[in-house]
Formats: sequence, structure tokens, C-alpha cells
Amino acid sequence: VQLADPEVVGTNNLKFKEGADKLGYSAGLLRRNAKECDGSGLCAFGCPIDAKQSMNVSYVPEASKLGATIYANCLAEKIVVDNGRATGVLGHFVDPDSGRKTKSVEVGAKIVVLAAGAIYSPYFLLKNKLANSSGQVGKHLRIHPCAGAAALFDEDICCWDGIPQSTYVDEFFEQEGIMLEGGATPPGVQSNALPYAGKEHAKLMSQFSKMAMFGSMVSDTTEGSVKALPFYHKPIMLYNLNKDDIRRLQLSLVYLTEIWFAAGAKRVYPMIAKMSELTSSKQVEELKGLKLMGNDFFITAYHPMGTCRMGNDPTKSVVNVNCETWDVKRLFICDASVFPTSLGVNPQMTVMAIATRTAAYFEGILSQK
Repeated sequence: VQLADPEVVGTNNLKFKEGADKLGYSAGLLRRNAKECDGSGLCAFGCPIDAKQSMNVSYVPEASKLGATIYANCLAEKIVVDNGRATGVLGHFVDPDSGRKTKSVEVGAKIVVLAAGAIYSPYFLLKNKLANSSGQVGKHLRIHPCAGAAALFDEDICCWDGIPQSTYVDEFFEQEGIMLEGGATPPGVQSNALPYAGKEHAKLMSQFSKMAMFGSMVSDTTEGSVKALPFYHKPIMLYNLNKDDIRRLQLSLVYLTEIWFAAGAKRVYPMIAKMSELTSSKQVEELKGLKLMGNDFFITAYHPMGTCRMGNDPTKSVVNVNCETWDVKRLFICDASVFPTSLGVNPQMTVMAIATRTAAYFEGILSQK
């Protein structure tokens, strides 16, 4: 993990930092888990040169070297429980072309770890009717709602060129739980978030090389839920932004707009239904005064957390401080679902830390006779 290389940060991110610096805001280069990054701009879609140290080039090969057996194209169906203790997993292999079930598989284990993320971990438990004596499985979903603003400049920015997310502004994090982070995507993706339709949209897209993008992320206080319905084989997610999170999303757009104008933008597009564009920094007060609802924003969301929360009270949580479920011994949940609150930052490092800590705890269990 190291600071983003200034050589491949990209004009888009440097422009935003320039505006933040002019306003005296705390800003800098993000730390990233990428080796020899060449700024191809496709981080969110899989690094084409494997510079990003994702699981396929880091933990999975390391686990294999240490003796792990990895089953590809395999779905877990059921956790086997004997006398209140998890003893294995039942599942089946899937044909990758047709999606059809092929062979069944049963794995016996001294310890079972569920790590399917904050959406599928609770869904799996609910489908198995396990570890939910507290009634907390699937509750307290947090998702880090994000907004964004585009800006039009006189010169070429080529926002798709370079690291999409390489700079940040944390000036508003302590007081408001708002982080501003780069978020440019290729033209075919970004076009969906820009305003207008027909000829107006086509005209705007014809100037895409001169457009810059940046995003905001809110440490949400809204709580959603994940549910499993009978005869429906996918999780159902419910999440409605509360008033305070709507207020902070709106405020984040105000900050983004101010910074873009400070950086020299001619127009700013805040990606909300009630105000398609601003042509002057004088309109920022108008943006601040709008009465907005959740569906007025073009929102994306990241980092689902919290649906199998950790705690000291078995009536109010799903796992204990060692990530073991209160109801089923030797069944551990080790992913972002165990977080009791929203982190406000990318949870990857925290998940890794909890996984490492939990693995060390396993050593103690397995050494016991």
C-alpha cells in the first residue's frame, strides 16, 4: 500500500486537488494497493495488468501455496450442524456455461467460516435458519451512499486517463462524515449519470474530453435490511435514506461544486433531478437551498456492512468479539457484515485485519485437544 504515483494520477484528480488547495481544504493523494500502476483507468472493472493487489493475485495464490483446496464454480447450500456445532458444508458444482447443477459436494470441517459479504452472508443464514436467535441477521445494513458532480472546462481533461480514484478531500469528514474522492469512469459508463436526453445529451457527451468527475461518500446513519423470501432465490435489500443522510449528500454536492468552480470550471453538473447544471459559483447558494428527497439524487452505493453485527450481548448481535456466532459453535462470520456501524471509509483494510485476527484465534482452537 503506497501513495498514488503522481505520474499516473491523471489531470482529473489533480484539477480537483488544485481547487481544494485554493480553498484551503485538507486534501492529498490516496494510498492504494497497486504495484507498478500504469493508470489505465479501469480499476473498477478489473486491472488489465494485475497491478491492483486483488484476491486473484494476492490471498488466493498465497492460500493455495499454503495448502488450501479451492473449488471453482461451486455453490454452498447448507451448513451442517451437529449438537450445536458447525461440522461442515454441503454444496454443488455448477456448469459455468449453462448454470445448471452438476455434482454435489460435502466438506467436513473443524471450523466453518462464512464470508459471503454483507448481502449474501445474512441471506445464507436466513435461508439456513441459523444463528438468528437475536433476530438481528439481515438488519442494520449500511452502504455508504455516494453522489457526484461533473465539471466542464475549456481545456482537455480526459478524465478516463489515469487512476480513477487517486486523490481525496477529508476536510469535512470529522464534522459531517463526508469524504470526497475521485470517481471518474469511462464515457460509456459516465454518460448514464449526466443530465439531459436526446440532442442536449449528445451535445454534452461531444465535450466529454473537457469534462472532469469527482465523487462524495457519506458515512450513513440510515439502516436498511436484507431479507430472504420463500420461493425467491435472491436476497431482497431494503434501504431508504433518512433526512440527515439526504442533507449530508446535498451538502457534499455543494462542496464538490465549490471546489470545481475554484479549479476553473465553466459549468458544473451536480447530478440531481432539480438542478441539471450551474453556470456560476453564485448559484451554489441556490443548490444549498433546494428541498431534496432521496430519489432526487443520482446515487451509487459501496461497501455494504453491518448485517451480522458483532457485539457483547447475544440478544442484540449475531457474532461475538471473535466473530463466532452466538448460536452455533465453530461457525464464524468474517467479512464486513460483522461491523456494528458505518466506517465512513473503504473497509478493505479493516476486513483484512479482522480476518488475520480471526485466523490467529483459530490457531488457538485447533491446538486444543
